[in-house]
Amino acid sequence: MHDRRAAAGPELRAAGRSVVVGRAVLPGAGRVGADVRVLLTLQERIGPGPTGAIGVMTPLLALAVSMAFESFRPDALTLTGAALAVAGNVLMLRRA
Repeated sequence: MHDRRAAAGPELRAAGRSVVVGRAVLPGAGRVGADVRVLLTLQERIGPGPTGAIGVMTPLLALAVSMAFESFRPDALTLTGAALAVAGNVLMLRRA
């Protein structure tokens, strides 16, 4: 089989990593619009408070998954940010 990168010249070979990263990142960036639509639909159904709580807690869930499966070890700044996010959600969802 013919390697198109080898025949294309040094410019494409040098850009090989950028092309791979671009192909991995751009589809995720295109999903942002879909994510916003999902959050707006959720806001219509359950209200802005619980929707905001879900929006804040999702990155915390991602941190927990990273700690469990990727050996991520949070530093003091990460733990402080997570604690502030949880405290903010508690204050936001508390009934007045």
